[in-house]
Amino acid sequence: MKLDRDILIGLTPFMVLADDEMNVAWASPAVGRRFGDCVGRRVADLIESSDDDEPLGPETLAARLGERLRWQLRTEIDPVPLTGCWVRSDEGLLLMASPVLRDLENIQGLSFEDFPEGDTQLTRLTMRDEYANSIAELNDVTKTLKKREVYLRTLLDSIVAGVVLIDAKTRKIVDVNPLAGEMIGASKEQIIGEPCALLCPKDESDCPVLDEGYSVDRREGALRQFNGGTKPVLKTVKPVTLDGNVHLIESFIDLSEIKTLESKLLQAQKLESVGQLASGIAHELNTPIQYISDNLGFLKDAYLSGVEILSAYRELMANCELAESHPEEVAKMKALLKAKDINFLQQEAPEAMAQAVEGVKRVSEIVHAMKDFSHPGTKEMTAININAALRNTMIIARNEWKYTADVKLELDESLPKVVCLPGEINQTLLNIIVNAAQAIAETSSDEAAGNGEIRIATRRVEDQAEIRISDTGPGIPEEIRPRIFDPFFTTKEVGEGSGQGLSIAHSVIVQKHGGSLDFETAAGVGTTFVIRLPLADTASAELDAAGEAGPEPQPAHS
Repeated sequence: MKLDRDILIGLTPFMVLADDEMNVAWASPAVGRRFGDCVGRRVADLIESSDDDEPLGPETLAARLGERLRWQLRTEIDPVPLTGCWVRSDEGLLLMASPVLRDLENIQGLSFEDFPEGDTQLTRLTMRDEYANSIAELNDVTKTLKKREVYLRTLLDSIVAGVVLIDAKTRKIVDVNPLAGEMIGASKEQIIGEPCALLCPKDESDCPVLDEGYSVDRREGALRQFNGGTKPVLKTVKPVTLDGNVHLIESFIDLSEIKTLESKLLQAQKLESVGQLASGIAHELNTPIQYISDNLGFLKDAYLSGVEILSAYRELMANCELAESHPEEVAKMKALLKAKDINFLQQEAPEAMAQAVEGVKRVSEIVHAMKDFSHPGTKEMTAININAALRNTMIIARNEWKYTADVKLELDESLPKVVCLPGEINQTLLNIIVNAAQAIAETSSDEAAGNGEIRIATRRVEDQAEIRISDTGPGIPEEIRPRIFDPFFTTKEVGEGSGQGLSIAHSVIVQKHGGSLDFETAAGVGTTFVIRLPLADTASAELDAAGEAGPEPQPAHS
C-alpha cells in the first residue's frame, strides 16, 4: 500500500511508520506534538500495548496485522489511550490509531486537533473543555470570594467602632466585630444568637428595629454591657439586604472619653469664667463691705455717745435723789445733750443700720450665686426655676455688663419649671449673656452713645420654655453666621477666647436636652439668641426646693 500521508492524517490523527528494525521512520503531527522530532527513535519508546506485555517487534506485529488493539502513547504527563491497528505499506509497518474517550480523566491530555473531523468523540472533548473552564472559573471565583472575605473581615475588625449585624426578622445578633465585643464586655460566641434587645438599656423605650424604620443616624444613646453597666455611645443603624433578608448594621462609637473630656472642659470653662470674673466680683464685694464698715463705725461711735449720755443721766439721777434743785448739773446735762446731738443720732442710726443690712444682703446674694454657679451639678435631669437661674447668672456676670449695658428682665413668673442639668444650663446662660455684653462693648466705645441694652425674656411656647437673650450690639456678620456654633470658631484675638462657648452651648441645649438654640440677627441692630427647653410635666414639676437653681435673689441692678 502506498501512503498518502495527508489523506491518512485527516482520517486517523495518531500514526507511526516503523522501519524493519522497528525504529520510527515518520510520525503524524499529533504524535510529534508530544514527542518532538522522534524519527530514528525506537517505536517501543513511544508506544506500548495496553492488551498484553509482548514486545513490539516485526514478528509480533506481522501475526496481528489488521487486528484492532489498544495502545497507549508513553508520555510522562497525561498518557493518551489509543485504539487502532498495524498495516503493511510500501514504506514499512504503519500504526493507525485514534484516541479513546472512556471518561473525563482520559481526555485531559487531548485537544480538538487529535480527532478527525466529524468524530463523535469531539462532543465529549467539548464537554471536557467546558467542564475544565467551569472548574477554573469556579476556582477563580472561590479564590476571589475568599480574598474578599478576608479583606472585608480585616476591614470590619479594623474599624474604630463597634459593629453588630442584626437579623431584622428574628431580631437576633448574627455577627460582631472585636471592638463591639470589647465594648459589650463579652466574647463573640457569647453575643451571637442573642436578641438585639441585649444591647439596649432596660429603661430605653425606643427600638431602632420597631420605631425608627430600620434607620438611626448618629444618635447619642447608651450601650448595655454584660456586667449590667452602660456605656455612652454615638449610634448609627442602617438596613442592608443579605441573602434576600433585611439585616441591620448597627455601629456605635464609644463616647466615654469624650464625655469625660466634655465634663472636664465644662468644669474648666467654669473655672475660667470664674477667673475672668474674679476681679469684678472682688470689686462688687468691696463696695458693699466698705459702706457696711463705715456704717458700723458710725454705729459704734453712736453707741459710745449713748453710753456717755446714759452715764450722765445716771449721775444726774443720783444727784437728784439728794435734792431737787441742782442747776449746775442740769445745765451740764443740757450742754452734753446738745454736744452729742441726740436728735441726729435718733434720726440717722436707723438708716445706717438699714444700709448695713442691705449691704450684707447684697454680699449674700453674690456669694450664693457664685456658690450655685460653681457647683459641679447633678448628672441627672432636674426640674428647676429657670427665672431664678437667669437672675443668679445676671448677678454673677454683673461686672461684665454694668459699665456697657442696662439689663431689662421680662420674666414670666407663671412659667413652669424646666427639666435640665442645672450646672450645664447655668454655664450656657452665662456664655450667651457674656457674649451679649461683649458684643455691646464693641459698639459702646463712644461714651456719648450711652449704654446698650441686654433684654432677657421668658415665656411658655406650647410644651417648651422659651428664653430670649437680646443685645443691641453690631449683629453677626452674614459670612460667619453658618459657623458660630462650630467648635473652636471665634472672632476674638488669640488668648481672648477659646471658641468653645457657643459650641458647647449648642451641644448642651440640642443634644443633651432635646431643645433648640437659634439666633436672630441684623447688622447694626443686634442679636437675639432663642433657647427652647422642655418643661416639666404637671406630675414631676412639684419637686423639692433643693432641685431648684437656688432661692430667688433680688433683681439685678443695672
